[in-house]
Amino acid sequence: MASVRIRSYGGSGRNPRTMVNRALERRPHHSSVKRLASETDDTKATDLANLLLEQAEITAGAQLADPAGFVQRMNRVLLG
Repeated sequence: MASVRIRSYGGSGRNPRTMVNRALERRPHHSSVKRLASETDDTKATDLANLLLEQAEITAGAQLADPAGFVQRMNRVLLG
């Protein structure tokens, strides 16, 4: 399975002193990425892309810059 590594910074919050260099791996054959690629509505595609990135940040242990926005996006996607 092919994958692409995108360099990003993660860590606890956005404090540059505690940021750790991490790699975000994108897997083009993953069902979430396929759904994003097939989305024709720009607003929905933006929500999905942001959710994928925010989920990766959470998994890496980072704090989200906008937790309320994350919940709003999640609700829009879940409720269709």
